[in-house]
Amino acid sequence: MSRILLAVNDIDGGDKTDDSIEDKEELPWELLGNRGRHLHLALSLTAVYTDNALNSSSNEQSDLSVYASPELWVTSPRSREKPDDIRSASSKVPGGLNLGRSSPAMNRKYQAHLMYKADIPVLSDNSPSDDKTSYRMGGGIIYKGNRFVLDVVDRYMVAFEERGTGASASSDAGEHDSNLFHAIFTYNTRSRFRVRLDYSHFYLDYSDSQNSFRERSDNAYSLFIFYKVRPRTAVFAEYDLIDVSYDSDPTHDSTEHHIMGGVQWDVTAKTTGIAKAGYGTKNFSNVNVDAGNLILEAQIHHKFTPKTSLLFSAFGKTNESDLQQAYYVVSYGAEAEYQQMLTARITGLARLSLISDGYEEAITFMSQTGKRSDNTTEAALGVQYVFKRWLEASAGYSLTIRESNFNYFDYVANTLFVRITGKI
Repeated sequence: MSRILLAVNDIDGGDKTDDSIEDKEELPWELLGNRGRHLHLALSLTAVYTDNALNSSSNEQSDLSVYASPELWVTSPRSREKPDDIRSASSKVPGGLNLGRSSPAMNRKYQAHLMYKADIPVLSDNSPSDDKTSYRMGGGIIYKGNRFVLDVVDRYMVAFEERGTGASASSDAGEHDSNLFHAIFTYNTRSRFRVRLDYSHFYLDYSDSQNSFRERSDNAYSLFIFYKVRPRTAVFAEYDLIDVSYDSDPTHDSTEHHIMGGVQWDVTAKTTGIAKAGYGTKNFSNVNVDAGNLILEAQIHHKFTPKTSLLFSAFGKTNESDLQQAYYVVSYGAEAEYQQMLTARITGLARLSLISDGYEEAITFMSQTGKRSDNTTEAALGVQYVFKRWLEASAGYSLTIRESNFNYFDYVANTLFVRITGKI
């Protein structure tokens, strides 16, 4: 549900050329997109209906929730671009980032930002947030030197797990707070080589004792060496070291090592992307459990026309387990998102994602014993309509199906939402 809400909110709609939008100013579907402002403000009102709020196979309960979502960000120098909010963060991924992050292209010497957003329940029956406010706040700075770029970003959030995760009751809200700090340092040599160093720190804490075994702190270090084979194409080698330390369950402490090779390209204005693959090990500190698996990632953005674009991503990795009996999860997934600017005011979106999660230790749950395996499919449609530069509306539908070899974790959920957003 949250993914289609986020996707429709971020529709870019392609390049704007139609004179019918007042004053031919910035892309009006860019949230808060006034040029030349330090301070940007928005307020959204969102109604969400789902027929299976608990993500349950046997206890399906509907929910109609309404949220008020104030949002602001401050930029220096002035900018109309919305800052990076680390949207690929995940509490299940060692190091906190589900997909790699790259520094955006920038002509300025530096760009700094602060941001805040809250989702405040106004009406709810069985919402995942249990009638509590979720929010995120953060900031970052990008500094561009003569031959280097430093990109630092930090995000703190209070959020709620999707219902039906772990082996807890499906009504459990899973309230947690987390903080992700991520820094990128890139140095361009005078030759074809470019060196990049990454560091991230991820902290996760749950409010309920039932999930306390999932609390942890991660430190991740990465080294990239790029070699430019063409003016806009580079091959690279990557090494990652990730240290995962649990607060109350040291049997889940582990160290990961990844060695990968890949290619990064920005061939034309239409096609950009990165693809990499390699091998990763996960070594546990206090139990005799070790893993070795294929590690891969791809992120591709292709613009067929100024009004039509396709985003594709794929990954394969080891994730942290949300079951205390299982030490880790091997996850593979792929997602395609198609955006089409239908008119100067209307933009549509279609998304399809497939995720496979395999728990690598046998568990016993409700008299069934075995290695749990889940396959989750999500299909979504969304549309956005711009009334004025300062007022827009969006709506969407998503279908989520999870199939598990443990029948208790199967579910089907249909979700609808409508949102209206005002901004200055």
